[in-house]
Amino acid sequence: MKLICIIIIVLALAIILCSLILNKIMFQTVKTVNQQNCHEQYADKISRISFKSGKYLLNGYIYGAENKEGIVVMSHGMGVTSDYYIPEVLWLVEHGYMVMTFDNTAYRDNRGCFWGLLQAVYDLRAAIRCAEQYGLPITLFGHSMGGYAVCAVLNYADVTIDRVVSVAGFATIGEVIHSYAISNIKRFSSLVELLIRIAQFIRFGKMNKFSAIDGINRSDSKIVIAQGKNDEEVPCDTVSIYGKQEALRKSNIQYILFDNGIRSTHMGIVRGDTDEVINEHLLKTVIADA
Repeated sequence: MKLICIIIIVLALAIILCSLILNKIMFQTVKTVNQQNCHEQYADKISRISFKSGKYLLNGYIYGAENKEGIVVMSHGMGVTSDYYIPEVLWLVEHGYMVMTFDNTAYRDNRGCFWGLLQAVYDLRAAIRCAEQYGLPITLFGHSMGGYAVCAVLNYADVTIDRVVSVAGFATIGEVIHSYAISNIKRFSSLVELLIRIAQFIRFGKMNKFSAIDGINRSDSKIVIAQGKNDEEVPCDTVSIYGKQEALRKSNIQYILFDNGIRSTHMGIVRGDTDEVINEHLLKTVIADA
């Protein structure tokens, strides 16, 4: 009997260890920045900030500190750093907005470990608390992982936001993990999905149930949901927030579908690469009431 108990404990520990290792591999972060367009090139336009998220300090930047139309908090996508969105940041500054941009835990030069997509929600909540000190109406702008985060953070009762612009965001963590597993790991997809779910539960507990749908339905914020029809990373008709319109019960939601060309793709909906023109149609939803 004792031997059986030992075997069970060893197996359980092995499963937990495997799940954590696999989870870390799946959510590995980006340390490099876009050398063609990084914050350091705009030293005369920015002020550095830092704020605590959990036990780690996150680094960020304030652009347009003199602007008073409102403050836009940017939440970046997975696989890029906040530098990627500098052209969009500068456009918003030109239109009278202060912009706060930051990198999530373990991204760029931030310390810590990025355990999963819910970390972006946790970090964004800390960023919102930092943004509140400026006393301006707060708008959240998020792309991909950030598009999920800006809606899921609304599950927190202490988060009060004026406007949310979610771009190519997915609705739930579970659907994204399932989609990734069946698309990339054919033979052992169920096992991989189970292990990642175990790791997510260990790290995030009850937060693991946070969905973008619940956050939107609990909020009175003005919300814009933008999606590309030909998005392959967050497919329009399966895992995207845009595809869950029947579950969204609020009347304060504006839907935008980009259905052709580069704008209909996952990255192109914002800007396909550093040389492309920004998507002004999308950015105008941020300043719609200005």
